[in-house]
Amino acid sequence: MLDHFSGGTPTVLSRMITRFADVARQDGQIPVVFLVQGRNPGDPDLLGLLKETLRMGDIPYLATADHQDPRDPSAFLSDGHYRPSVDALFGQAFLDLIGDLRP
Repeated sequence: MLDHFSGGTPTVLSRMITRFADVARQDGQIPVVFLVQGRNPGDPDLLGLLKETLRMGDIPYLATADHQDPRDPSAFLSDGHYRPSVDALFGQAFLDLIGDLRP
């Protein structure tokens, strides 16, 4: 199991993701991790924390921050959810990702 963090939440997340991928593969499934970056400037950079775990484990992922700046207020509805157009962007990115993963 990968454990390149020095303790705390990143280690727990790293282990959870690695375990998820292991179990999915054992079940004959392709693991895909969806990283939804928070819009609060104080939120940790999920991809920054987990990219090495994902890379080392050869775990496919989709990071919302790769497709939409989470600090851009125009991407959100008043209730804090992404606008439908942004959801569609994420959906297409996910379809593209799983299309690339198919044997």
